[in-house]
Amino acid sequence: MGIASILLMSRKFTTSRLLYLVDWPLIILFISLFILIQGFKTSGGITLTQAGISLHQPVPLSIVSVLLSNLVINVPAVILLMSYISSHANHLAYLLSLTSTYAGNLIVTGSIANLIVIQQTATMNIHISFRKHLQWISPFAIISLLIAVLWWLIFSLLINFI
Repeated sequence: MGIASILLMSRKFTTSRLLYLVDWPLIILFISLFILIQGFKTSGGITLTQAGISLHQPVPLSIVSVLLSNLVINVPAVILLMSYISSHANHLAYLLSLTSTYAGNLIVTGSIANLIVIQQTATMNIHISFRKHLQWISPFAIISLLIAVLWWLIFSLLINFI
């Protein structure tokens, strides 16, 4: 915000020129997702324990993280899921970080970064469709996700053993 304030006061850049560079639809999407997630948290959301799902276990946390990251984009999903993780369970926070990051690459709408790439490439007449993204990127995302979770499990076992 400080840098933005300095740029707005600059004599080289007019305010309208700087505001023109802002991707407003993307910002509105991002803000809307945070409002949606906060409303979900405030309303009580879904009680996962009634469904027999415990986010204090690695497998259910990983599955919910992957699904939710692709449903509402990975950053708001992490904010929601962090409220379910105990402050004593930092190892689960690492797992959430891994799964949400790699899950964000599964489908186009899993990450804001994917949307930015698609939007920017479209200006260069390169069109990345949902299907093409799924075909080219998803296999790597799945393999990366599996390797990351396996690494987390091995590392967790080593830490507990030592």
